[in-house]
Amino acid sequence: MLIDALARSEGIDVRKLEKSAAVGRGEVAGRKVLLAKPVTFMVGGARAAARDGRRRCRPRDGSWGARGTGSAARPPPAAGPSLGAGGLPYLNNSGDSVVALAKYYKVPLSRCLVVSDDLDSPTATVRLKQRGGHGGHNGLRSIIERFGGKSDFPRLKIGIGRPTGNLDVASYVLQDFRQSEMAEVDDAIRESIAIIHSILTLGLEKALSGSRV
Repeated sequence: MLIDALARSEGIDVRKLEKSAAVGRGEVAGRKVLLAKPVTFMVGGARAAARDGRRRCRPRDGSWGARGTGSAARPPPAAGPSLGAGGLPYLNNSGDSVVALAKYYKVPLSRCLVVSDDLDSPTATVRLKQRGGHGGHNGLRSIIERFGGKSDFPRLKIGIGRPTGNLDVASYVLQDFRQSEMAEVDDAIRESIAIIHSILTLGLEKALSGSRV
């Protein structure tokens, strides 16, 4: 959802398949980037690229990359950190696509911004972190494992809350957002795009401190 919204706002086509990801090259905030959405989720026996929608977690995964993960943006060496979105909370192979893309485009781990959902934060809560562990998120765990245990990459986390009652997490994240949630989800997407612009324009440190363009 976030990467799709970012791609639309910048006129970037993210339909090309490369390294098991839907990718698109373009510019964000005047910086050349690569947006990528790993397509590691199997639906009906076929790979399903992360499509635009209103689901809590879209079928997407990886450090190239909302409830979920799976897209990334990569500026050239002098342009700032790479941007990305992580993987679905119940998937474990996001790192395959992420590492393949990072190696191919020679992107250091520190220049990847991983976007992931966050079951432990209220719906539409947005948090930017400089680094951290996987926190039980299988997509982030996969990325860290494929990078040899290294977790020194920034991540943008969007809260989706936890299911209530007896609903399991896998079913919960594939549900549509409730209509009553949509206004705050749209606000979270806009806030996240503003953060990405700020990272590319001002740098990660200033964005972490709350500075916005």
